[in-house]
Amino acid sequence: MLLSSLAFILAVLSVVLVDITNAMYANYLTQVGAFFGAEQTVTQFTVSCEMLGYSTSGLIYGPMSDRHGRRPVMLFGMAVFLITGLWCYFANSITVLIIARFFCGVGAGVSAVVGYAIICDTYSSEECSKRISLMYMCAVTGSAFIAPGMSSYMIEHGYGWRTVFVVSIVLSAALLSWLVCKLPETISERRAGCNPITIVSGYVALLRNRRFLAYCFIKVLTMTYTLASVGTLPFVFIEGMGLQAKYYGYVAAIGGVSFIAGTMANVKLVGRFGMRRMIAVGLVLTVASDVAAIMADYYFALTPVLVEAIWIPSSFCISLIASNGAVLAFREVSNKGAASAFIIFCQTVFGVVGMYVVGKFYNGTIVPICLLTFTCCGISSVILCVCTPRSEA
Repeated sequence: MLLSSLAFILAVLSVVLVDITNAMYANYLTQVGAFFGAEQTVTQFTVSCEMLGYSTSGLIYGPMSDRHGRRPVMLFGMAVFLITGLWCYFANSITVLIIARFFCGVGAGVSAVVGYAIICDTYSSEECSKRISLMYMCAVTGSAFIAPGMSSYMIEHGYGWRTVFVVSIVLSAALLSWLVCKLPETISERRAGCNPITIVSGYVALLRNRRFLAYCFIKVLTMTYTLASVGTLPFVFIEGMGLQAKYYGYVAAIGGVSFIAGTMANVKLVGRFGMRRMIAVGLVLTVASDVAAIMADYYFALTPVLVEAIWIPSSFCISLIASNGAVLAFREVSNKGAASAFIIFCQTVFGVVGMYVVGKFYNGTIVPICLLTFTCCGISSVILCVCTPRSEA
């Protein structure tokens, strides 16, 4: 029991550290561009390249952890994250920083992929859903509350963008030391062979698993509209509704608090009602929330606070859908490392596509975001009804 709790804590801390680092860095983007004299589009490559490294590296980490174990792969990835943090700190041009951020993403990719796998190795069914919900809650707390507070303090007191990587390096070194000393191996049976052929064949097997794909894409579609909202709402609130930038974090915190409440509700209720039913309730409430938002936008002059208030059910239900979708997907396969990598890769790619689609139809209102959410939830509802058994827990 103690080893299980320790493995869970270390997995969560790895995810939280990566999320806090990225959230702090995002607040320094304008300063990074000004420091190197780079255009905004070029500076944003430091984020998109990190996401590219994050999503693609997981496709290797997953099968490797199935073959060689969770512990050595986690240690390797977090060591890469630490070393590339040093590289970012000493970057002397925007080009070097872009390259360093890509490899920083390569290291960071291990956190969620192996972290998910560790939790799935250690817990089963409803307990696994509870633990993943708690991981989401910790990650959101770190990225939505702790990181903005830290970065705002640093900016206010004149600390430059390199300070982000000083904080990251110190925390990474401390966590890596703890991982080396205390992270237990959680996989009970290692898969034979780990070469390009077996890796590809493993992913082909996942693509042929209908139930896995069903639950996988319920989670992926949920993260699609979530990431699109996160990437677009600052423009809607600040440019479209006239919110002062310094107040955005406070308004966005409404959704963050609602999300945390949803994770706590999932922890309490999933054992009673079952994972499939929790997903169904989450989809219905999310659609209702976004229909209400579209109607309110048509009849009233919305404010950012009112939008977040209307969206409270939608934010509340993210964990109900995503946590349970992930657990039910993992339950359909034995190679949980590869499954975790596949899910994270897909949700990153779909999230980027979602941001692009919403950006193309951006008109200063919340309507494009709501329509994307409605579409994703509609597809997820069809998948849940047609491709999954009603008797599922």
